[in-house]
Amino acid sequence: MLVCLCFAAVLVAAGCGNRPKLVGSRDPRIEVSPPSLDFHAPVGTSTSGEIVVTNVGREPLVVAFASMQPPGEFDVDASALPATLAPGEPISLAVSFHPDVTGVSAATLSIASDDPLTPVAPVALTGKGVAHHVETFTQGSGGNEADVLVMLDEDLGTDGHTEYEGGIDALIHWLEQDHVDFHVGVTGASTQTYGGKLVAASGEPAVVAAGDASPSAELMANCDVIGASTEDDGNGLAGALDALSPAELAGDNAGFLRPEATLDLVWMSDEDDTSPAAVASYRNAYLAVKNTASKVSFAAIADVDSRYQQLVGNAAAFGDWNDPSTWNGAMQSLAASASGVGAVFPLSFPADPTTIVVTVDGVVYPTPLTWTWDAAAHAVRFEPTYVPAAGATIVVDYGEP
Repeated sequence: MLVCLCFAAVLVAAGCGNRPKLVGSRDPRIEVSPPSLDFHAPVGTSTSGEIVVTNVGREPLVVAFASMQPPGEFDVDASALPATLAPGEPISLAVSFHPDVTGVSAATLSIASDDPLTPVAPVALTGKGVAHHVETFTQGSGGNEADVLVMLDEDLGTDGHTEYEGGIDALIHWLEQDHVDFHVGVTGASTQTYGGKLVAASGEPAVVAAGDASPSAELMANCDVIGASTEDDGNGLAGALDALSPAELAGDNAGFLRPEATLDLVWMSDEDDTSPAAVASYRNAYLAVKNTASKVSFAAIADVDSRYQQLVGNAAAFGDWNDPSTWNGAMQSLAASASGVGAVFPLSFPADPTTIVVTVDGVVYPTPLTWTWDAAAHAVRFEPTYVPAAGATIVVDYGEP
């Protein structure tokens, strides 16, 4: 065995066989990662990436310079060069793409060093310039008229209305916060007991108005009449439609619905709806009350996967009955819709969500903390607690896919 090892060592020293010379492993060696970069940016903007150059040899590596060919829409920040890298040491180079026209561009970044095997390391660069759009919106000023119908499930509050108090308080708070000229009426889900009639506690108005001395206390007292009741047939969707019937609006509920006001419906229930018709038929009937879909909105605090959630559709306007932390956002969403203070801003052109930059009164709002992209609505949707205030200027800067 000793003879074999010695013989093999002699062959290596003499340069015999297919193994590289040991002297080669002592040279500096350049490694560039990644070997290529691909960019996507709206025309007139800039995006950047990073190239990491590392000395993977055993001797110091001199990185002399970096150059771009052809020059134009790609740039490299080579201000740190020349640089001498110890074995294992990296250095980063920033590469940017700033398209002037739409379409695909390409360039090669060349990094020169004293690596004897790779004196020039190439990096392939490609970039796509896409159409650039800037849309400006002015947040609604509030002050709209809104008629809010609350459909409350019975037998919720025999302990002093604590089970729905948070939702009612949030509703009135946000209506007042957004300066809504509101009417609010409440009825129960039992169609046999209430038939859609607005309920009033002794000494309280059936229609609670924005100009009243204490709207929140009035509405809570009216809700307590229903919450303490043991009558419950669970027909929340049908009950709301009864309240909006021509007979009720001309009779017991006269004065609730105003011609120019929005119609905003809220359900609060700890059980699912059992109304006989399909959810879609009730939704269409509510919309028909105003003949304009933009003047009708929905919110609910109910069980997940219930018919109420199906009707509301908009996740921001739905609160999970079993998670009170979601109630405030649902009521804020409804109030914003009622007031004309919007949370959703549809865009006019195809948008690549990764390019969207949103500012409110000059301040950049980060995603997903403050807003998200609603693909179905092709819109920027603000999170409930970050809905811009009345009169705010919202600017959405974005590129096409």
